[in-house]
Amino acid sequence: MTLTPMTPPHRPSDPTHRTNAARPATDGSGDASPTRRRLLRALAAAGTAAVAGCSGGDGTTTDASATTTGTTASRSATDATTESPDTTTDPDDSALPTTGDVPPELDGVDEAVRSFVADRGITAAALGVSKDGEPVLERGYGWAGDAQSTPLSPDAPFRIASLTKSLTAAAVRSLFGDGLSRDTTVLSVLDLEPPSGELGDERLRDVTVEHLLTHAGGWNAQATFDPVFHDFAIADALDLSGPPDTRDIARYMLGQPLQFDPGSRHVYSNFGYALLGLVVEAESGTPFPEYVRETLFDGSPPGPLYEGRTRPDERRDAEPHYESANRCPNAMALESAERVPCADGGFHLSALGGAGELVTDTRTLLTFLRDHPVDGFATAEDYPHEPAFGSLPGTFTMLHEREDGVAVAVLLNRRGRGYGSIAEVVGSALDDVDAWP
Repeated sequence: MTLTPMTPPHRPSDPTHRTNAARPATDGSGDASPTRRRLLRALAAAGTAAVAGCSGGDGTTTDASATTTGTTASRSATDATTESPDTTTDPDDSALPTTGDVPPELDGVDEAVRSFVADRGITAAALGVSKDGEPVLERGYGWAGDAQSTPLSPDAPFRIASLTKSLTAAAVRSLFGDGLSRDTTVLSVLDLEPPSGELGDERLRDVTVEHLLTHAGGWNAQATFDPVFHDFAIADALDLSGPPDTRDIARYMLGQPLQFDPGSRHVYSNFGYALLGLVVEAESGTPFPEYVRETLFDGSPPGPLYEGRTRPDERRDAEPHYESANRCPNAMALESAERVPCADGGFHLSALGGAGELVTDTRTLLTFLRDHPVDGFATAEDYPHEPAFGSLPGTFTMLHEREDGVAVAVLLNRRGRGYGSIAEVVGSALDDVDAWP
């Protein structure tokens, strides 16, 4: 498969890597539980997008299908703060700054997104649209930074949350044939030891790269906890002075039991994709974001692409202010009694690794689609033209490659109830385009 961007849209020939959605996973009782993608579609139609909880050991998730608080079975009393849904504010968009040129043919698309953003009081958003691999519309809405004095540029970088998974999957596939295969066991690649020196489950030896790619590794965060947001407990167990990084989380989880036999079920797993980021680093000898830049974009992505940071003082100035409704335990300082804005300290962004750590812009995401599918959410079936979403406190993202050769990326600096409907809002506006610039 060609790894550098090319002008004509291209798809891998192997249909198992074009999947964006999944068959319902079963728990052995014969009752099917909704898949992540189907939940997303239902939520978008019902106007009830994710309002997952903040971190500090609970279940904040990049999964936009969470409908209540994102809680887990292991939530502790000190970690019970949840992020409330954002609410609609002043629908008048007359004061909302916009940047970037709009071809007359696409006025309706711009208006649809501008209204969506204004109706919800979103203070920073970016839209990118391409046709047959070429950019045709790039817009910035709202403000850059906290001061709300500088209009946001169309090429502003945002946290992309779970859209990272598509880049992770492509990076892993690029390594196949160089000592790595779908059947490679993960423990044979990663130089990691559980804290006690003993595996918490012998079935961990059977987990393969393919299991991780298809969310079949054996972990079920809904039955236990999401380890990439379990900062306090993992730091305590490993006697860390700061929040655990991806390797710390992996070491901790090697000492924990699985919830099902690897390969027997498909359950969406942030942790599995965090492990895949470590696999990329172990096999390539290169930090994950650097490998993505060098391999998937021939070293020259059209915009910045890098590992994000949680704290505002550690982020790049070009990023927007990330807004979260509530305050969370300070996971970055490991101070459970101290409350901080959830987007600014309620979780350790870089520890998400291949599950959600990347920051980039809309053009980079759309360029990625010239050579690679929107996937990383797949478990069994082939739905190559479904929209994908990402969600974190202060972030909601959408990436969609349509059957008509049109692709769209939307990046928002907050999340809230009904945000999944952005796919239908943009899709309807694109359907009404009579001619293309």
